[in-house]
Amino acid sequence: MKLSSKVIAFTFVGGFVGTGLRYLLDLIPNVAFANFWVVNLLGAIAIAICNELAWFNTPERRALFVSGFAGGFTTMSGLTMLLFYAWQQVLVQLVLGVAIYLITRRLVSRFSRA
Repeated sequence: MKLSSKVIAFTFVGGFVGTGLRYLLDLIPNVAFANFWVVNLLGAIAIAICNELAWFNTPERRALFVSGFAGGFTTMSGLTMLLFYAWQQVLVQLVLGVAIYLITRRLVSRFSRA
């Protein structure tokens, strides 16, 4: 992806929305730990969909949805998980995230060609 002011702006807007949505989810009482899992797994699904569907192939859309939104949505929870929880939880979440990403990408690929 060629870096331009337009791509940077789309990344910023997507990151702002993703991080804001992540923050709002953290405001829900008594579900903070579950939010870590849900957010990161949803982020893996979103990135898989964006990587597989042709509509997301423009640099601006990839910047907005993948780098910006999904990156902002998941990074905050990933950093918090690293700082406050055991490394085993991070490892399990990483493995699950990669597995869900690969499964989602394969399903989207199969259904988009049908």
